[in-house]
Amino acid sequence: MFCKCPDESHKDYEAWEKFLTDNDELGEDISCAETRKKDWKGTMPWDDENRHLYMEEETPSDQACEAQILEKRSLRQIREAVVGRCPKSVFELAHLQRNDVKKGKMKE
Repeated sequence: MFCKCPDESHKDYEAWEKFLTDNDELGEDISCAETRKKDWKGTMPWDDENRHLYMEEETPSDQACEAQILEKRSLRQIREAVVGRCPKSVFELAHLQRNDVKKGKMKE
């Protein structure tokens, strides 16, 4: 819960004033916090079921990594580099085929 600093003579007043001036968006959020109270219906804001209310949409790391690998080279180019014994390509191919190996099939 936020509360106001007692007065300008309080020992922390100047430090907080500078901090909030330097971080004006945070200062605005804090000043509006009381007016935006939400009924969390017995949960807390940080509980998983409320995560969507304050978190950005996330791309799973395995998908992001796959996109990053395939951004520069095709799967065919990576396979060719594996035949040429390129260590980086060996790891990239292993990552790209990790789910297929688990399922007993390979990407073409």
